[in-house]
Amino acid sequence: MWSAWPRSGFLGHWSLDWTSYVGALPSTAIVVFEVFDSLVQNDLAASSCLSARYADILATKPAAPVIEKYIPAEIGGTEATNNTAVVVHDITKQQDVNPAGATVTANSWDVKPTGSEKPDNGDEIYAVAWTVNNGRFGVNSDQSTPKKVDALVPPAPTITKRFPADIAGGENLPQQSDQMVTTIYIAKESDMARTPVGNSGHLTGMTWEINPVTPPRTPGELMVAWAQTDAGAKSLETTFTIVSADKPIPPSIGNWSDPNVQGSGWSGTTVELFLNDQSMGTNVVNASRSWTVNVGTTPATGDHLKAVATNVDGTSDPYTITVGSPRAQLVMDDTAITTASAGGTVDTDNQMILAWRQSDGLLVVQYPVGTAGAFTATYLSGSNIQSGDLLMFTSQTNDGDPEAMMSTYQGQQVT
Repeated sequence: MWSAWPRSGFLGHWSLDWTSYVGALPSTAIVVFEVFDSLVQNDLAASSCLSARYADILATKPAAPVIEKYIPAEIGGTEATNNTAVVVHDITKQQDVNPAGATVTANSWDVKPTGSEKPDNGDEIYAVAWTVNNGRFGVNSDQSTPKKVDALVPPAPTITKRFPADIAGGENLPQQSDQMVTTIYIAKESDMARTPVGNSGHLTGMTWEINPVTPPRTPGELMVAWAQTDAGAKSLETTFTIVSADKPIPPSIGNWSDPNVQGSGWSGTTVELFLNDQSMGTNVVNASRSWTVNVGTTPATGDHLKAVATNVDGTSDPYTITVGSPRAQLVMDDTAITTASAGGTVDTDNQMILAWRQSDGLLVVQYPVGTAGAFTATYLSGSNIQSGDLLMFTSQTNDGDPEAMMSTYQGQQVT
């Protein structure tokens, strides 16, 4: 055992040549460093945390640990170097949270402090990994990135939508600062590991949505949702069951030759009509499946008409018309509508073949056709097309305008 006392300079730098004390040390020797406020006070002088290095500038040291969880009752994370232990230091309290260290197992470590060792909300902490030899600490890593302990435990989320591709709800966190560090996760209820299959991202308000859910979930599937802070605190889970998204298909626009624009849709749904992106009003589809909205004047060439339908389960995708533009003629081949693909012909170049499933309003085909003639369209990923599904097809001019002209619907059943 030997000691040497270099003094730090004005900028905090120091150096030490220990050869005059002990000669050249072997590269396997471990040198322990400690900083004292003053040597005059002798053993009463306040000292820093210890740091240890091999007496070899080329020698390795453990990787700095990563803190992933930092709530008062639990601090944990990862460490890339095996056969190490991680010590967490509370910068605010100027004391170690776990002086004996937490053993690294499978590159993970975890500390559950109690009593006076438990950090308070807002305390700043960092972690250091130490090699362990014969029950003694050896060489330490650099400090981890510091974290501020966060005591926030969010409430369990509520669920307002539970469709296969669209799950949404609420989270009762009024403070924006709490919202900014909280995310909603969903997982299969049967997965004990709770591997997330979707998340909302950081909240921006007291509602959240995961849309689209990729891949879409299956109706009848049991799921769980929970809120989790960046510090790792989890809410209680909310269990819910996926249901079919029975939103309507887009309502068609059939006649726009006078101010009373007419179309068809699902009986009982509410159609809203837009003229050049301005809402012209709504109308409930009657028992004869028709609707009418007065737009004031007869739509002129170049005007854009857009209709959407709404029911208790949601709002449809839009159906669009560009007044005066050519309208393609689409003919689907009823012998070529299978669970794998859908075939037909279209008489106009540069078209986008679209199709929605009647049972849930899901867009299942979005297939570009460059040249007029026969085509075989494939289904969108996750559509889960089944024999017996009723699909509504249309062709839209594919010129980059999302409100381009659509053809009349073609209804076909999957064989």
